[in-house]
Formats: sequence, C-alpha cells, structure tokens
Amino acid sequence: MALPTKNRLKKRSDFDTVFKGGRPLKSGGLLIKAGLNNLNLTRFGFIVSPRVIKTAVARNALKRLFGEIIRPGLKRMTQGRDVVIVVQKSESDEKTKENLLEALKTLKIL
Repeated sequence: MALPTKNRLKKRSDFDTVFKGGRPLKSGGLLIKAGLNNLNLTRFGFIVSPRVIKTAVARNALKRLFGEIIRPGLKRMTQGRDVVIVVQKSESDEKTKENLLEALKTLKIL
C-alpha cells in the first residue's frame, strides 16, 4: 500500500515553496528539506534524479520504499509540514531507511 494521496506533494509550486523556505538536513545520501504549510497534515515529495539511479523502475521502487517507510508513522507525525526528500547518492535500501528515519527524528517530524 502506498502513501495516501492527501499526504503527497504534487504541484511544482509546493516543491518550490519547500526549497525556498525549508530547513535543510543531510543524512547519508539524502537531502531533506522541511517547511511549514497551512494544512492540518504532513505532505511528502520525493526526488530521485536519473543521474543518481539510471532506470525508471529503480527510481520508482525507491519512491515506493520511502512511502512504505513513512506511512506507518503518519498518525504520530508533527502536522502542518511539507517535506521533500532528495536522493543525492544511491545506497542500500536498509541504509537509506536508517538515514531517512534518523533525519525525520532530527527534524522533529517523527
């Protein structure tokens, strides 16, 4: 099961807002930017460049993995945040999961 639609960033303007005003954090091969929104929910966006992971299948699988990591903790997350996760270098799935959870705790989202 994927991340619910209401918890996804879709518009380019939403991504741009997070990049301009969001707080950055690097964790392993990930760059995470978190900013405030005026909604009563937390939304996530994922960016995986073809320069980092060559095939679309692998990029989409990584995005689905992020959704599966985040989905169980949605109810206890800090509400009113927009978070963009950018993959800067490819790592194993287990290492990526550890880096993501550590970063979300550092940003006090999880």
